[in-house]
Amino acid sequence: MEEQFRAWSCADIVQVALSLAHARLDQLPMLRLLYAEALNRLDSDKLAQSSSNSEDRRNFLAWELSILLWAQARLHFTSANGEAFHAFSRKVVMSINNALKQGLSFSDIGVGPQEQANIAWSLTVLELYDSPDASNVLAAIFKEAAASCREQGVIQLEHAHQLWQALFLFEDHCTSCVESAPEWFRDYLQDKWYLEKA
Repeated sequence: MEEQFRAWSCADIVQVALSLAHARLDQLPMLRLLYAEALNRLDSDKLAQSSSNSEDRRNFLAWELSILLWAQARLHFTSANGEAFHAFSRKVVMSINNALKQGLSFSDIGVGPQEQANIAWSLTVLELYDSPDASNVLAAIFKEAAASCREQGVIQLEHAHQLWQALFLFEDHCTSCVESAPEWFRDYLQDKWYLEKA
């Protein structure tokens, strides 16, 4: 089966992982091989350009990596389930941080607000926020989310909930991850959470 995945496009890999995660189907042996193949294709020094839309594309787009990370978190696959999962998530974070360090924005690499919220939530669930790469990426996510919220006056409810869950945990376990989140934004996210849960 491992050889079969080598022939798959990146879009195929993402669709299978996403479908299984939405259905909460724990197909561990297959997903272990799928994530190993994704890891083999991931170049931490260069993300595929978002304009690259060839169906047989061999390099992942940044937003596709955020989906794979979300699928991994939804199924809660950690290093205990296979080293490929841990290595993949670490390399995704490194790749995104490298792009940010090169002066690219989330928008430049095709990572919108939904993908940013997915990344923050995923790293929270997988408890992968302790590295300098993760801390930098998360700080950039909260900074951009707050700026966008101030500019537009609103943030989508799903994004707000994902960001609140991450921020709530990071305040105790990784303060450097949320230093860039102003107090008013924290209050805004908390209010959205309590309003929904009421």
